[in-house]
Amino acid sequence: MTAPIRVAIYLRVSKRDGSQTTENQRPECEALASKRGEVVRSFVEQGSAAKKRPVFQEMMQAARAGEFSCLVVWALDRFGRSLTGNMVDLLELDKLGVCVVSVRETWLDTCSPMRNLLVAIFSWCA
Repeated sequence: MTAPIRVAIYLRVSKRDGSQTTENQRPECEALASKRGEVVRSFVEQGSAAKKRPVFQEMMQAARAGEFSCLVVWALDRFGRSLTGNMVDLLELDKLGVCVVSVRETWLDTCSPMRNLLVAIFSWCA
């Protein structure tokens, strides 16, 4: 019997003033994550992706430490704001053996058979 896949969730909103909340992202992310495996961590961040993102860095460090092998995000624009930055981070996660799945962009699933194509596109864009 194989161990369940360890899944993490990353939730982010841009504003810290209370006008935005991650709670609208949580139910669908948790549902998708539960379908993929065992949810081991949730990372919740409030703040612009253009500024320092300590929770994002914590999530990347946890990925480097092998704490999870699948990351569920609400949408690519919640993962980050820069196309190049997103591609670099997605490629790093891929090298670490962490697949990324998006609730809103069903095409973004690096756990799927489309992984090689997605990684090639990401590499080309980055």
